Amino acid sequence: LGAAECRRRADCHVEAAHLFEAAHQRKPLVGKHLFHYGEALVLAGRGLAGRDVLQQVLAGSEAAYHSRALATMALSYALEQQHEMVLENCRKAEGLCRQQHSGASEALPEELRLTRFLEGLTYLRCGALDDAVECLSRTIAIPGDSALDARFHALLCHAEVLRGNLPAAGEHLARAEQLASSAETKVAAACGCLAQGKLVDAESLLLQALAADTSCSEALLHMGQLLLRQGKFDVAV
Repeated sequence: LGAAECRRRADCHVEAAHLFEAAHQRKPLVGKHLFHYGEALVLAGRGLAGRDVLQQVLAGSEAAYHSRALATMALSYALEQQHEMVLENCRKAEGLCRQQHSGASEALPEELRLTRFLEGLTYLRCGALDDAVECLSRTIAIPGDSALDARFHALLCHAEVLRGNLPAAGEHLARAEQLASSAETKVAAACGCLAQGKLVDAESLLLQALAADTSCSEALLHMGQLLLRQGKFDVAV
């Protein structure tokens, strides 16, 4: 179990999931360790198995992990692009968070920031740009983890590009890069370049994003679209 927690903290999700699974078979896990088991399964790409474990967390008596379990279930559905299920579980998680945390000025709990991020991402994927901007904007008004806040600003940059508000997009991009440079910030910058017809700059930024994260789906999608615009059909496919 100790080894599983070490691999989890090191972001070695596949290894952590296997170790938690072995520990669970020896003696059923409960509470924190059961939640970490479900979370590791989700992050290892085993969404269905992860949700089964997280349902056990919800059926347990440790209420402190219930909202986190729901937020992680929402994440699992987001990874599978099951939009309605993402929003349903986000709403449930937010409802529990409101019961457990009072005071609008206090720092938002981690799971609530995650659900707001997933809601904004889902609205963006569904083309509900105004809803995406509203959801993300009201969350970054209360500072939190800088790396996650960078992703909020990167998503806001993307949404504002699609809304045609390039000045606002530029402001969010600058803030995202100030907080943490990542594949997401590079993709956001590339979207701005694409909107302005700067294809060479966009390609350079997308290549940088893929160098940072070879599995970044947004970077791969935009790179494919860019290659199609350039007439490079075989490479795009």
